[in-house]
Amino acid sequence: MASDFEKMASGPSHKAPERGHRDDDFLERSFWSSVTINPPLYGADVAVSFFDERLDFGWNLRRLGCLLSQYDVPEIPGVTSPMAYFGTWKSFFGWHKEDIDLYSINYNHAGAAKIWYCVSPRDGHTFDRMARGLFPELHAACPAFVRHKDIMISPRLLRAAGVPFVQARQEPGEFIVLNAAAYHSGFNLGFNIAEAVNFALPEWLPVGRAALNCECSAMPTGVVRQAMLGMHFPRLVHVRSDWTLCNGRRRRGGWRLTTLRKRILM
Repeated sequence: MASDFEKMASGPSHKAPERGHRDDDFLERSFWSSVTINPPLYGADVAVSFFDERLDFGWNLRRLGCLLSQYDVPEIPGVTSPMAYFGTWKSFFGWHKEDIDLYSINYNHAGAAKIWYCVSPRDGHTFDRMARGLFPELHAACPAFVRHKDIMISPRLLRAAGVPFVQARQEPGEFIVLNAAAYHSGFNLGFNIAEAVNFALPEWLPVGRAALNCECSAMPTGVVRQAMLGMHFPRLVHVRSDWTLCNGRRRRGGWRLTTLRKRILM
C-alpha cells in the first residue's frame, strides 16, 4: 500500500521542484504559488502505527502512558491510538486545534520533511478573530468551524492580521510536540510517512473543560470528556501557555486517499 502510494507521489505531477532542495523560502513560495493548481494527494487517517508495540520505553507513540490510558477512555484512532499519514509534495493539513484541545505528538518516519506553522495558545483569540473575519459564513454555520480542518491561511495573511506564529521544519527521525489548544497547519515537501496521536497531561484538564468543540463532527470526543473531565481531580496544575511546539530527534530505545481541495487564502 505504501509502495503504491510512493509510486504515485514520484510521478511528475506530484514531485517537488528540484532546485532549492534545502531552501525553505523557495519551497514555501513554490507551495503557496501552486497549491491550488493540480491538487495534491494525501493518504490520511490510516489507523496503523509503525512503532513496535513490544517496546514500553522511550517515545513509543503506542505507549505514551498519559492520562488517556489511565482512565476508562475507549479507543479512538488518532486520539488514543496513532494514525499514519502518507504525504506527497504540496499535501497539507489545514489550520485546526486538536480534538478537545488535547496535546499532540507527530513523528516523521521517513521521506521528505514537513513544514509546520503554529500559533501559541495565548494568541489563539487573535487567530480566532482573523478566521471569523475571513470566513464569516463558516463561523455562522459552526462556531468551531476551524476544527473542520478545511481552511488554509498563508503566513502573509497571518502577518497582515497581526497573528504571531512560529515555523518549523520537521526532518525524518524528528518529533513535533504541540501544546494543548495550539492552532497549527503545514505541508509536506515530498513523499513521506508520519504518524501522530493525542495525549493528555494534568495541565490539560482545565484546557479541555474550556474547549469549544464542533457539534457537527462525528468524532466521539464526548466520551473522552465524560471519562476524564467528569472526574474530580484534587489538584489542577497551572497551564503553561508560553510554548507552542518543539522538535527533537528520536533516540534509541482504514486508508483514506484524499485529493485536497480546500479553502485556501493567500
